[in-house]
Amino acid sequence: MLIASGSAVHPTCHDFSTPGFGRWILAAIWSGTATMTVGGQSMICPPGSLLLIRAGTPYRVIFAQGGDETWIFFNPPTAWRDLLIWPETVPGVALRATEHKHDA
Repeated sequence: MLIASGSAVHPTCHDFSTPGFGRWILAAIWSGTATMTVGGQSMICPPGSLLLIRAGTPYRVIFAQGGDETWIFFNPPTAWRDLLIWPETVPGVALRATEHKHDA
């Protein structure tokens, strides 16, 4: 079930931390490069990244040069659980990076 969604254009040096949300998150990075840190492990999220974040995962994300992202918070139905088993890049976060091009 979809709980909430949103998007933001972040300024330079945007820094966000959370002790974890009680919902799953699916996020897309459209522009800028984010650095996400979970439990002392970091990963780079370039434009075109799709992130799947397990419920309860504490993380910090920094957009050093600014950026644009969209996200949804959701509670997956039980039948979806097997579909959400993605290889994790850092604990609790799966990263799928694809090339993203804006139409001119």
